Order: sequence, then C-alpha cells, then structure tokens
Amino acid sequence: MPSISVITPLHNAELFLTACIDSVLAQSFKDIELILVDDGSTDGSAAICDAYAKQDRRIKVLRQDHRGVSAARNAGLDAAAASLVSFVDADDTIAPNFLESLLATKKKCKADIALCGYEWVDENGTPIGWAEPVRAACMDSDSALNKLFFHDISKPATVYTSACNKLYTRAIFGDIRFPKGRIFEDYAVMYQLMAKARAVAADAAVLYFRRRHKDSILYQNTPQHFYDRLTADSELIEFARQDEYVYLLPFALQSFWNTFAQNQHTSPTSPPTPPTSSRPSKRKSCCSATCRSSPGTPPSPPPKSAACTPLPIPPAWPSRRPSSPDLPHCINTRTPEMK
Repeated sequence: MPSISVITPLHNAELFLTACIDSVLAQSFKDIELILVDDGSTDGSAAICDAYAKQDRRIKVLRQDHRGVSAARNAGLDAAAASLVSFVDADDTIAPNFLESLLATKKKCKADIALCGYEWVDENGTPIGWAEPVRAACMDSDSALNKLFFHDISKPATVYTSACNKLYTRAIFGDIRFPKGRIFEDYAVMYQLMAKARAVAADAAVLYFRRRHKDSILYQNTPQHFYDRLTADSELIEFARQDEYVYLLPFALQSFWNTFAQNQHTSPTSPPTPPTSSRPSKRKSCCSATCRSSPGTPPSPPPKSAACTPLPIPPAWPSRRPSSPDLPHCINTRTPEMK
C-alpha cells in the first residue's frame, strides 16, 4: 500500500498533462500512487494517461463522464489507497521535493495538513513574477482558521484556500467532499478541513507551480462565478454561526457583500439576503482594506479617497479568540485562488 496518493483531475489537458505527470513521478519520495481522473476528455489526454500507466505501475487511471473538477477530485479521494493525499492540477507542476518536504513538515508539527508556498508560471512554465509565499508555522485549528481569513495583506500569508499545495491526512475528509458542479470548490471546503485538523503546518519553501493560461478559469467572469461564490460565502456564514467559530462572522458577512458589490453586472436586481446573526452589533462597518490596530479596538477608517462599498454591520466581535502570539488583525479579502 502506498504512503501517499496524489490525485490529479483532468479534462482536455493534453497541452500540460505530460509536464504535470513527469513532475509527480520525479518526486524524491517514491512510495506514492498517482490517480489520474479523466473527466470526460475529448482530446489526447486519455491516450497520455494510458501510455504513462503502462510505463509505471504506480499510476491508476479513472474515467468518468464530464462532471467537473469537484466530481473528479471526489472520485480520486474515494479510490485513494494511501492514508495521506495530495492534489495536483493537470496544468500545474510540483518541485521534486514537494512531497518529501511536506511530509517532514507534517511529521514535525504532528499536523493533519501541511502546506507550502507556490508560484505562478506562464504557459511555458516560466515564472511571471507573481509568487504566493507562506510563513513557516505550526498552528492549531483555530489559529489556522484565523490565518486563512484574517491577515495583514502587506505580509506573506500562512494559509491559502487552494486545495493544491497541501498534503492531508486522508481521514480528516470524512464525509467532506468538494461541491459538484460549482466553482470556488476549494473555498467551500478548506475551512471545514482546517476546523477538523489537529494541527496545520506551513513550509516556507515554494514547491508548487501554478500555470496561468488562456483557458484558465481566472480569465473568466460569468454569472456562475458570481452565484457559486455567493453560495460559498453563505455556507461560510452558516458555519460561522456556530459558537466556537463565531469569530469568523465579520469576514463571512463582509465577503458576502464584497462578492455582490464586485459583480453587480451579473447580479440580480436586489442582492440575496445572507444569513444573519442575532448578536447585537457595536461595531461600524468598514472597507475590505481596513485593518484593526490591535484586538479589541475598532477598525481605523479608510482614506477618504478610497472607494468604500457600504457593508452590513457585523456582529460584535466575540470575547473568545484563539490564542496566538502573532495573531494578525487584518481581514484578508483576496479572492481565493482557483483554476
């Protein structure tokens, strides 16, 4: 039985699939299986998968009708034989020591999730000068959730919502699966996994390389993007209404309304009503760039020249806050990374 299952969902990925597979097979950590989930490809992807499977018995090929990346990832999870899993998108590549380094970091922190920094590259694999580094850290579940949603955007983050660039204990998925047929599928599940993890470990090394190309979903802006993001935000609001995670409500509410404000050209006449909290509010609303100087102090107003979309008044900041010596106090409203 392999130690790590690497899951690669793919659909019409023949241009970049070879580079992706080669990078996985070149790992310094060899005790792996590579699960290629062909999501109804109509190009030469299926032939590439079959050719590699004949050459390396560590490769397992699954096929399904085109149902999207979430369904493909879920199929890979269900078929995984290892106790550890990692996701690598078919147009991306990983450094030769990606798995070895994350496994060492994971063991050092006794974590259920280990992650690393990543860098964006162009169609030829050349860095485009846009890296997403992380700060090395060992975090408990609450600290990881805080760093996922709140951090000083002038500094490197510690946690990102991408399902890739991570190594997971497979058991923490339990019945958690990526939402089928939706975009922002990473955003919809990552906070659930962080909440279940005993600990989350971050390796500062940049070991994952994300390819930006003309067919990337990053270049698209459709009504589905808008509604799927609102759906994910609404689910986060419901999650944050639980007493133990209520400290996430300010971000969840703000993210919901930011999504609507940034996509008015695809929105309905009036915005959907987000779930609300019954807690009384003592805070004024603020813009996405607003930072709090320290715990317990109100947000500083943005510069008068800054465009500020009115936001709903968030509930009072709860007294329960995860203890962390370097807890950041700035809301991270960057759009979650995805393809």
